[in-house]
Formats: sequence, structure tokens, C-alpha cells
Amino acid sequence: MQNISNVKAVTPVIPSQDGQYLMLSITPKTDSNNPKTEKLVNNLRHLKIHGQKVLVTGSTAMNIDISEKLNSVLPKFLLIIVALAFVLLVFALRSLIIPLIAVGGFVLSIIATLGAITFTIQEGHFATLLHLPGKTAVLNFLPVITIGILFGLAMDYEVFLVRQIHEEYLKKPSDITSAVKIGLEKVGSAVIAAALIMITVFASFAFTDEIIIQSMGLALAFGVFADAFIVRLLLVPSLIILCGKANWNLPKWLKLK
Repeated sequence: MQNISNVKAVTPVIPSQDGQYLMLSITPKTDSNNPKTEKLVNNLRHLKIHGQKVLVTGSTAMNIDISEKLNSVLPKFLLIIVALAFVLLVFALRSLIIPLIAVGGFVLSIIATLGAITFTIQEGHFATLLHLPGKTAVLNFLPVITIGILFGLAMDYEVFLVRQIHEEYLKKPSDITSAVKIGLEKVGSAVIAAALIMITVFASFAFTDEIIIQSMGLALAFGVFADAFIVRLLLVPSLIILCGKANWNLPKWLKLK
């Protein structure tokens, strides 16, 4: 134990009733969310005494285990959501390209959101401006919550916008650019208003003094901003114009009779 740093106090060793285990409590110098405390737990878990592995429990150790488990299944969770969304959007929008753009944009929004959370909460940038306590660990189930909520909002905006563009396109198939412009004029303001309401509500969570609520609010506010304003109102219409008539090309075997 002499080589283990960040230790404030160590209690005397207590044997178990059967004498097979020895238990002691270690108090770190830093709080449970501090990266140094996480490093201490990992160091203890790699420690061996008389050839026996050290088992570590406690709030920090439990958070580490939960985070590792969630991180291991997060890619599968995202893949299932994206795959199911793609299939549903193909039949809802009668297109292959537009659903591909929709789910691809959603993945970009999630990557940007998680990057922003790491930059602000975990690394502590703009902590004073965002009313954050400084460098702290990211909530282990935050990515799952963020993906679930943002997915619903993103697909809602997507269907609302693309349906209107498609209606305008059917009126004049030779001019996809005009269809996109008119579609944005008719529903763009509604998407902007809805997004601003959500951003305002989520951003207000940052003014609390609870880091869990702050991190959730910040993640959702940034996610809605990135997805609504950058992906749905900028990226999606631009790619629809570039793809032209190919947007609504659908293989015959996928068309309903």
C-alpha cells in the first residue's frame, strides 16, 4: 500500500467470519467523481498481496463497473436504433436515400453531443460560463438517455420536414430546389420554434447545483441544437437537392401494391 497514492486514511484489517477474506476501508483524498479516485480504484484492482488479487467495492468502483458495461453495449444499442429507424423511414417516406441521410445525420448529432459533453464536463472547459463545478466524471447512463431522447426529436423533425418537401416535389417533379425551398418556408419556422423551446428548457437545467441534472440538460440542449439547426435544417435539405430525383427512387420489390 505504500506505493499507492491519493490515500487519505486506511482502517485496520478486519477478517471475515470464515477467515478466508480480509477487509479494510480506504478513504481517498479526492471525492468519488474525481478522476484521481478512479485511478486509485484501478491501481488497487491491479494490486496483489501474497499472490492474491485485491477486490474493490464502493460507490466509485460501482460507477466504474456500470460505465464499462454501458459503454460496451452502447454501440449495439445505437446500431439497433439506427437500423430500425432506417427500416421504418423507408416505408414511411418511400425512399432509400432520405432515410440513410436521416440516420446518418442522427449519428453525427450524437457524436457531436458526446464530444461537447466530454469537452465541457469531463475536461472542464467553459465551466464558469456554463455554471459547472469544473472537471468531473460524465454520468455513466447519460449517453443512453441522450440517444433515446434525441432520436425521438430528430425523427419527428425529419418526417415533418421531408413530408412537406415531398408534397411540394410531387407538384413539380422537375424542380427539386423549389420544392425544398417551399417546404422549408412552410415548416421551417415550426421546427425552429419547437427546437428553441426544447433548447431553452434543457439549458435551464444548467442553473441548478446538481451535476447530474446539469449534465443532462447540457447534453440535450446541445444535441437538439446540433440536430435541428445543423442536420435537419441545413444538411438534410442540401443533400436532398444534391440527390435530386434519386431521393424517391425505390426498388419495385419494396413498393406496396
